[in-house]
Amino acid sequence: MGDNLIERAIKLAGGSEAKLANETGLSQPLINKARRTGRAGPKLALAIHEFTKGVIPASALRPDLWAPPSATSDDTLVPNVAGVD
Repeated sequence: MGDNLIERAIKLAGGSEAKLANETGLSQPLINKARRTGRAGPKLALAIHEFTKGVIPASALRPDLWAPPSATSDDTLVPNVAGVD
């Protein structure tokens, strides 16, 4: 699910894990782990969202934590909490 989006974020950062790490303020090993496993933690999902200005939304990387942008009236990230209106 998130692996293609992580690859896309790496390309947007200039094509390397180190460059994405620099842009997000996170470590290159963390980027590498996400790339290998295809899973992003909440901190990485938010960092990619902020770096790409929402082009790659955190909700696409972690739909279990945030509702997709189409479910909100603006670009605000909304926690995806079951049973809460």
